Amino acid sequence: MRILLLADDDGHFRAAAEPLEQGGHEVVGCHPDGAAGHRWPCSAVDDVCPLDEGIDAAVALGTPDGRPDAGVGCVVRQHTPLVIDTEKSANELWPFAAAMVDGPESDLVSIVEALDGAPLPRLTDAAAGAVAGIADRLGLEGPFETVVRRRQRNIDAVTYGPASTTREQRGSLAQAAFAAVRNALPVGSTNQINVAYDVRD
Repeated sequence: MRILLLADDDGHFRAAAEPLEQGGHEVVGCHPDGAAGHRWPCSAVDDVCPLDEGIDAAVALGTPDGRPDAGVGCVVRQHTPLVIDTEKSANELWPFAAAMVDGPESDLVSIVEALDGAPLPRLTDAAAGAVAGIADRLGLEGPFETVVRRRQRNIDAVTYGPASTTREQRGSLAQAAFAAVRNALPVGSTNQINVAYDVRD
């Protein structure tokens, strides 16, 4: 997996990066030297933002005073799975967390790996709502289920439904999912959105 690590200083960054790298994962930061440390500019100003190159998950270690790490807002806007440290992260970040760790003794590698291909709740809800609306308008009998997942820059939205739907109906359902995901992403997002329909009887 390609993991964006957000930390307030280089020591915290390396302490978390080492086990992740030893586990076979690529670790990147918002700054060329890793941690934020109140330094300017971020990589996106002079080079390329890691989120634009594709990230599977992000880990925010938190700051001593509970402020969000630099880059957390970008991660949330991109709907990238976010792991936060409950000991140091601000409570307002908790609703956006896909997983939580409790301090440095947590098994960060296993927690991050569990997010590989996991559904993205906010995008899934948006796509599922749009698909349900189109199915209702077309008079289709379900059940229909839509799940949205991330694979670095690719966002995959798969709608599961009965085999009785026609090709045109499946296209309409997939288009609804696509539009919902696209509209939920920030303007200028470089994510590639893939949609599909899969039969589930």
